Amino acid sequence: MARLDGVASGLATALGVPGHVEVVVVTRNDLVVSVEPLSKPEDGYRVVFDQRFFERLDDDEIAAALAHEIGHVWIYSHFPFLQTEALANEVALKVTPRKAMESLYSKLWVYTGVKGNIEELLGVPSISSK
Repeated sequence: MARLDGVASGLATALGVPGHVEVVVVTRNDLVVSVEPLSKPEDGYRVVFDQRFFERLDDDEIAAALAHEIGHVWIYSHFPFLQTEALANEVALKVTPRKAMESLYSKLWVYTGVKGNIEELLGVPSISSK
C-alpha cells in the first residue's frame, strides 16, 4: 500500500490538503470507498476501500477514487463545509481526468446495483473533457 499512500499524498498536496493520507483495503466497507481521520485528525486521513470493489479498479480509477475522497477532506477544511458527492467530484476533477471519474462511477454502479446520473455528479462535460 505504500505506492497508493504516495499517490494519495501527492493528490492531497496538489489539492492543498495538509497531513498524511494512508490507503487501506479491508474485507468489507459498507460505504465501498470512504475517508476517515486518523486518530488525531491533524496527523492526516485514511482512505478505506472495500476489497472486492478495489480489485475491479485500474490505476486511473483508483486515483480517481482517492481524489474524490480527498475532495471530501478538502471540503471539510474549506468554506462552505457542505459535503456533497458533486462538490467532492468538483474538487477531484482538478487533479484527475473526467474519463477516469466516469469509469469509476460506472464500475461503482455495477458493483452496488444502484445507477446514478453522471451529469449530476460531474457536471455537463465541457468540449475539452469529452
